[in-house]
This record gives sequence, C-alpha cells and structure tokens, in this order.
Amino acid sequence: MGFVVMVLAFVLLGACWFVGDLEFRTKVILTAFYLATWVFVFIDGWALMGAQALMAFILWWATFGPRGR
Repeated sequence: MGFVVMVLAFVLLGACWFVGDLEFRTKVILTAFYLATWVFVFIDGWALMGAQALMAFILWWATFGPRGR
C-alpha cells in the first residue's frame, strides 16, 4: 500500500508539471512540499505514507480540482 501511495504522489507531481494549469511558482512550491515529505522516511514509515497520501490529494486537487480539466 505504501509503495502505491508513493508512486501515485510522484505520478500526480508529473501530471501537475505537464498538464496542470498552474503558475510556475505554484509548481515549484508543490514540488518543494513533495520533497519535504521525504523527511518522514527517517521518522516512521507510516508517517511517510500519510504525508505522501496527503501530498497526493493536494497534487490531485491542484491539478484536476474544482476547476476541472
């Protein structure tokens, strides 16, 4: 399950960059947040999975959210 969440977050980050209708600055900020979630790998595996799941939801919302695509 954890691996699927990590891959999903990474794929959504790619979708954010390639098809997301966001400003460059927003994409950089979301990428920085994504990279910051990897700090949890040193704390706990469950914390990493939770942070990546939250990041996947945020990336999905920013890329395909209420505006629609």
